[in-house]
Amino acid sequence: MSGASPFRRGAATLGLALLACTLWPREAAAVDPDTVFFCAGDYDGPAVLGWCADGRFYGPVHLGSLGVVASTDEEFYGIGQVALVSHTGDDFWGLTQVGLVAYGNKSLIGLQAGAVTIIERYLGGMQAGAVNVVGDDSWGLQLGGFNYAEGETVGAQLSLVNLAEEVYGVQLGILNLLDETYEENRGLVVGVQLGAFNVGREVAGFQVGWTNLAYDDSGGGQLGVMSVAEASWSGLQLGAFTYADRLEGVQLGVVNYADRVEGVQVGVINVADNLAGLQIGALNIWPDGTVPFLPVVNADW
Repeated sequence: MSGASPFRRGAATLGLALLACTLWPREAAAVDPDTVFFCAGDYDGPAVLGWCADGRFYGPVHLGSLGVVASTDEEFYGIGQVALVSHTGDDFWGLTQVGLVAYGNKSLIGLQAGAVTIIERYLGGMQAGAVNVVGDDSWGLQLGGFNYAEGETVGAQLSLVNLAEEVYGVQLGILNLLDETYEENRGLVVGVQLGAFNVGREVAGFQVGWTNLAYDDSGGGQLGVMSVAEASWSGLQLGAFTYADRLEGVQLGVVNYADRVEGVQVGVINVADNLAGLQIGALNIWPDGTVPFLPVVNADW
């Protein structure tokens, strides 16, 4: 190559350098090049903008295989993981995990964003996606089209449909549900459900929507077109139609009905199977009373 021009010698040298850089991970690590992108457990060495060691990623940003798949067998420690599919085999410690699908086998501390976001254990931070799923407790915010937390939600769920085992905070959506509503010690709402349809087993707070439903002994406020408490309700029920098995508070509506009233019913039509309180309305009905029907006011103590 001694007679070659400086340009040709430079091009050849650059070509050899690029070839060496391409082959180096395979030759040096003696493993499949994908381990560099996926941070496999048997690879220790450089990754794109970081370092892989024992299946863990350390560095600023994990881009994975040219931004298509970024995956670790174990924990992630860095700023962000960004790819079409982002995955961690263990806990994620960083600012953000972003992908069309973002998936964590264990817990995530930070932000997870994508069309579908899934965390098998705990969320400490925020999920933002069309579908967000947490396999255990969620401490923070779920924001998307459908939110699900299998454990407790301490914070907020904001989407079209929200589903959680227990909520300590806010559910805001068209449909707000508490998972395992019919099972003991589950389906608790301590806070606010705000949506078209709100359903909880036990409510200690407010349900505000078109239809509100509480299955177990509850208290606070139900405000909607239809407010129903299948057990006792302590507090305020407001709606065109209100019902409580046992009322210990106030029903304010067009039609109010309770199996037992230990409080006040105010409406056009008030019905109480057992009355130990006050009815105020155009028609007050107490079938077992001395006078079953009375206008304006009916009372018994």
